[in-house]
Amino acid sequence: MLGRARRTGAIAVTLALLLAGCATQPPPPGRLRVASWNVENLFDTVDDPANPADDEYCDPAGWRRWTPERYRTKLDHLATVIAAMRPDILFVAEIENRHVLDDLAATLRSLPDPWPMPHIAHRDSPDHRGIDVAILSRFPLDGVKLHETVPFLRGVLEARANLGSGRKATLFACHLKSQLGDAEENIALRHREALVLRGLAEAAAAKRPGDALFIAGDFNDNFDSAALRLGLRAATSRAAIPAPDSGDPLRLYNLVGDIPEDERGSYYYARRKVWNTFDAVIVPAAMAVEGEVSAGVFRHPLATDGDGRPRPFRRVRKKDGTDEYMEGCSDHFPVWADFRRAAP
Repeated sequence: MLGRARRTGAIAVTLALLLAGCATQPPPPGRLRVASWNVENLFDTVDDPANPADDEYCDPAGWRRWTPERYRTKLDHLATVIAAMRPDILFVAEIENRHVLDDLAATLRSLPDPWPMPHIAHRDSPDHRGIDVAILSRFPLDGVKLHETVPFLRGVLEARANLGSGRKATLFACHLKSQLGDAEENIALRHREALVLRGLAEAAAAKRPGDALFIAGDFNDNFDSAALRLGLRAATSRAAIPAPDSGDPLRLYNLVGDIPEDERGSYYYARRKVWNTFDAVIVPAAMAVEGEVSAGVFRHPLATDGDGRPRPFRRVRKKDGTDEYMEGCSDHFPVWADFRRAAP
């Protein structure tokens, strides 16, 4: 599957959903894999006095029963799934600090079938829960900066990846305001964040038109929400992509729109028994409309429960009043995409 980008210097794209059973094969030459995963509260066990939100992860007798052994097991599980996906660039959400990223990168290197991702982009955010977004990459990263969207929220992390042979990619990692709290207020906050993200993406595309552009993360809103459709202005279907002569300075496409409706859920809200499409990879339309393109949610046995839902790594209270410690990975599945560079 090949696609050609018309903009000079931009990489053209194809995307293909890989199953867990075949993802262990080495990627073909010229292919770029991008993934996004909310890894659900990846905290270490070291108390950070500057981050009171980590206290519940520093008491082995507390509700979370978080111990060094469990921390290491979660790292092993996350690394196993990441290595199965074999991404070249991985956007992550809900990580505590740079230390856990270094530990995750070290775990990836130490696997029996290692998948090194030595380059890391991260900045501490003002989030009240002490969680940040970050990027792990097999390519060198530079130009790392954290943009404020709304005060005290996580902001948008920007970086550039050097893909080799003069090719560059601008990356925006985000984790928008959660669904917790007043619904109307949260909707408004996510819309404000999406507007800021739109402005950042437009500025980057205008300044570096030869770069590929990736916007990815946990948007805490379904892919067809007003924040993403109207704030970020990311089309949800190919038919909805504005025409090239529409005057839109940056036509964006949310690749979740390519996933069949019954397969696109990456987060399951158990209370209402509904799937949500919070996790996404968004690219300029020019990177998606040329050629055969698809996208998918990555379901690995280690990250999936018996009902096909994401299996978290945490202590849970069951309906009968007893407790269970689930040792999966996260309450989100990762989403990923496969991009193939046009032959020179």
